[in-house]
Amino acid sequence: MTVTAAGRELTRHITLRPPTFDDALAISGDMRVEDAAELLRATGMTPLEGLDFCIKNSTSTHALIINSDVIGAFGVVPWSLATGRGSPWALTTNAVYRHRRAVARLSKPLLESLHRQCPNGLEVMVDAEYTTAVRWLRWLGFVVDGPHPWGSFGAPFMRAAIGRYE
Repeated sequence: MTVTAAGRELTRHITLRPPTFDDALAISGDMRVEDAAELLRATGMTPLEGLDFCIKNSTSTHALIINSDVIGAFGVVPWSLATGRGSPWALTTNAVYRHRRAVARLSKPLLESLHRQCPNGLEVMVDAEYTTAVRWLRWLGFVVDGPHPWGSFGAPFMRAAIGRYE
């Protein structure tokens, strides 16, 4: 991808690949505070524990690298192969702020690839206090319900769904 900024050309090298152990360490070590807080409130896990859980339980997982910056990892955890439904997840680093527009442009096509793996719908619980994530999910087309207690500590979370069972 090539973009122009202030009269100069910037080339972005975008890589999607299965996450490596080094990627997992980079992501967990520089995870956005909001992602880490949501993960803790939902599961009680540390960034590395949560990332490991997501990777091990997903049908496919990808690390997103732009230039040499590890932006994060994402995937989908199927509820069961029989239902065709699943829970998407994304855990990101602070590098996402440097590549905000590129990540936004990639988000919808990447979501479509996850939705093809779970054609009957995607559903995720999002921390009600993580307003940036709630806005992003709505922008992607998810229907977001009101908050209710959920997760390890009964914190307010909101169900976000897209697909046949919104």
